[in-house]
Amino acid sequence: MKHLDWQYELHVHGVSKGKLSLDDFAELAKKLADLLGSKDKVHFGALKNGSAKLQLKVEIPVRQAVNVQLLRAKNDDGPGANKVVWIDEFLGKRGWHGELKNDQGNVVINFPGAINKAPPEPVQTVHQASTIVGQVIKIGGRDETVPMQIRTPDGVFVDVNVKGREQARKLGQHLFGADLKFSGNATWTRDEEGHWSCSDMEVLSFEEPDATSLVGLFASLQQVPDNHWHQVDDPIAEWKKQHREDH
Repeated sequence: MKHLDWQYELHVHGVSKGKLSLDDFAELAKKLADLLGSKDKVHFGALKNGSAKLQLKVEIPVRQAVNVQLLRAKNDDGPGANKVVWIDEFLGKRGWHGELKNDQGNVVINFPGAINKAPPEPVQTVHQASTIVGQVIKIGGRDETVPMQIRTPDGVFVDVNVKGREQARKLGQHLFGADLKFSGNATWTRDEEGHWSCSDMEVLSFEEPDATSLVGLFASLQQVPDNHWHQVDDPIAEWKKQHREDH
């Protein structure tokens, strides 16, 4: 039997030696070095033809240690297990898969990569009448259509356009105020992971906070001792007046 001048080989399916970019090769080599350990005693051997095959040489004094580390990583024992996942994810994102073999041809660790990865969702864009809730955090412009940015309750920033200067003026009074409900024609985009996001919206109308909830709020406040709200005949109107003055 011919003696092999390497101890481990990463066989990458889905890319050939000639198509493997230098950046991907360098990243794979680094991840393999992290996985095998004993970095000063593990060396690059060759990159073989056909599907890319990275051959690695391990010096005799550390071969047993490297073998043990690979077995522990394969069995999800210790930090090496994460390094297996990192290589698998790296291959999967590029549509590849592979396996790490020893010099006897046995698979030490399998990297299913793209084999088990669900196909990406097709990118899709939809235009439709929509409603978005959020806080006005920026508004301004000279044209009839005024750009505005809102922040949704979950922290997402959405750039929208307000139809009409009069409506924009009213919205300016709510800058950094309570969340409002905006209605209009929106553009929604679904990414490759299946997540939808609003990328644009023409605001045609908006609604202030529900007055019925404010009635309950002020009714509770009026029961608090030493609270001036019990002296106000129309607390909601007074609150709106103060809210406008603050802004």
